[in-house]
Amino acid sequence: MIHALRLPLSVAALALLLLGACQRNSDSVRVGGTQLPAPPAEGTAVVFGTVFDLKTGDPASGVEVEAPGGKSTRTDAQGRFQLAGLAVGTQGEVIARAEGGREARLLLPALGNERREIVLHLAAK
Repeated sequence: MIHALRLPLSVAALALLLLGACQRNSDSVRVGGTQLPAPPAEGTAVVFGTVFDLKTGDPASGVEVEAPGGKSTRTDAQGRFQLAGLAVGTQGEVIARAEGGREARLLLPALGNERREIVLHLAAK
């Protein structure tokens, strides 16, 4: 005998809401209000995050962020950056360099096949 599963309307609505909250395109995944990079391809990793200015406490835009091995990018208007396609096992310093010689450095432990979020704070001069 087959029984139909009846869910209360509130449970069904919640399930639809959660499914709608998880949107994905080729560059990123949105889960609720959080934007995450897309899962990395096998054998690679993604490092993403935000650079803040310690003088003002604001996100720092236009800052160059370099990963170990030389891959680099610039932060957007919200201080966010993403370094994709890093090899599994990559480790060393991530360096953010702003105009005027200000820097932020973070020691990155060996990466797995993962997305890793970091936060960098530009030193005040």
